[in-house]
Amino acid sequence: MSEPPTPEQRAVVGHGQGHARVSAVAGAGKTTTLVQRVLHLLASGVPPQRILVLMFNRAAREDFTAKLQREATGQRLPDVRTFHSIGHRLTQTLTRWGYLSPRQLIAADWQRERLLRQAVQMSLEQADDSQRQAALEADRLETLAQFCELVKAEMRTPEELHERLDFGDDTQHFCEAYAHFETLLADHGVMTYADLLYRPLRCLEATPEARARVQGFLDHVIVDEYQDINEVQQRLLAILAGKRAQVMAVGDANQCIYEWRGARPDAMFERFGALFGTAHDYPLSYTFRHGHVLALAANHAIRANRRRPDQLCLAAPGTPTTRADVAVGNAALLEALREWQQAGRALSETCVMVRSW
Repeated sequence: MSEPPTPEQRAVVGHGQGHARVSAVAGAGKTTTLVQRVLHLLASGVPPQRILVLMFNRAAREDFTAKLQREATGQRLPDVRTFHSIGHRLTQTLTRWGYLSPRQLIAADWQRERLLRQAVQMSLEQADDSQRQAALEADRLETLAQFCELVKAEMRTPEELHERLDFGDDTQHFCEAYAHFETLLADHGVMTYADLLYRPLRCLEATPEARARVQGFLDHVIVDEYQDINEVQQRLLAILAGKRAQVMAVGDANQCIYEWRGARPDAMFERFGALFGTAHDYPLSYTFRHGHVLALAANHAIRANRRRPDQLCLAAPGTPTTRADVAVGNAALLEALREWQQAGRALSETCVMVRSW
C-alpha cells in the first residue's frame, strides 16, 4: 500500500479461517486492500490456481489486475474474472462434456430484437392488429427484453416475476412471449448474454455428476461489489465454492444501485448467510475520498436504510476539507460555480447533479 494500512484494512488482509464479509464505504481503499489480501494468501502458501477473484465488470477486472501485477513482481497470479467470463468458460466446458447443447452467443441487438418480435407475434396471434402493433413498439420490446433477462437473473418463473413487479399496462403477453422466446433461442441454437450464467447454473443444479466435476478446485474466492450480485450469480458462486472454498464478500449495501438487474440490498447479509453460513464481519469505515462534512451528510442521508450494517462513514485523517452548501434556486448554484472558478479551478472539474431532466 502506498499509505500505511489502517487497522481495519490490516484486519481484512490478515483474515484467517472461514467466510468473511467486508462492508466498505465509498473511497475506503477497497481495491488496494484486496490486492494486499491476495498477496497475503500467496505469501501464506496458497497456490494461485486455488484463488479466484470475481470483479463486477471488465473495467474493474482490468484495473484490479493491473494493480495486482504492479505489486506482485514476478509472481504467478490467481484468476481475476467477471461472473460472465466464468459463465462463458463453464458453458464451453459443460458443452464439451455433453451436458449442454452447443449454442452461439447473439452478438448483435438486431438478432435478439428479431427473435423477440417473433415471440410477441406468436403470443398475440389471436389479438387484434392494434394490440400487436403496440406490443411491437421499440420501448415495449425493450421492456420485454428486460423482463426476459430478469427472469433469468432472479431464477424465478415468468409468472412469479410478472405478478411481483409492475411492467406497465398491456404486458399480460410477456409470460407467454418469454416461453416462445426460449423456444426460438433453442431452435436457432443461440443464447443471450443472460444465458451465460443461467444455462450453466440450471445444468449444474440439476446434474450432480456435472456439479461434482467443477467443485473442489478452489480454496479462496474474493467477490467485489457484492451488494450488486443477483440470485443467479450468488447460486453459481455457491456451487463453485462448494464446501471447501472460503468466500470473502466485499461491498456496501448503501451502494446497491442495480435492483433493475436483480440485485438486492440484503445480498450481503440474509442471502449470504443462507448460502454460506456464519461469516466474520469486517468494516472499512474510513473514506479517503472526501472530508468530514460530506461524510456526515452521507450518514444522515442513509440513516433510514435498515438493511445494512450499523456502520458510519468516517473521513480519514488528512482527507481534503469538503464544503457542502444548502440553497434554493439557480442563482446559488451559479454563485458557487463562480467562486469555484475564482479559486482557480476549472468547470471541467465540477459535476452538477439534478433530480430530473
